[in-house]
Amino acid sequence: MSTENKTKKVIDDVAGAGTTDKVAGKVHEVAGKAKQAVAKVTDNPELKAEGEVEEGEGKLQHAMGTVSAVTHGVIDAVADGAHKLGDAVKHIIHHDKK
Repeated sequence: MSTENKTKKVIDDVAGAGTTDKVAGKVHEVAGKAKQAVAKVTDNPELKAEGEVEEGEGKLQHAMGTVSAVTHGVIDAVADGAHKLGDAVKHIIHHDKK
C-alpha cells in the first residue's frame, strides 16, 4: 500500500469513511470555480473549460466520499444486526437446554 493510501486510510479511520474524498473533492470544486472566475475576467475560454472540468471532478469525488460513508454505515448496521441476531439465537438455544 502506498504512503498516500496509508495516509488516506488513517484519516478515514479517525474522521470517518470517505472524509479524504469529501475534503479533496471540495478543494477541487473551489479551485475549479476560481479558475472559472479568473477565466471570466481574462476572457480565457480554455481556462473556463478547465475550471468547469475541475469543478465537476470535485463534485464527483465529494459524492464518492459520501457514498463511501453511507456504505460503511450500512455495513456497520448490518454487522451489528447480525451480531444481535446471533446473540438472540444463542440465548434461545441456551434457554431451551435448561
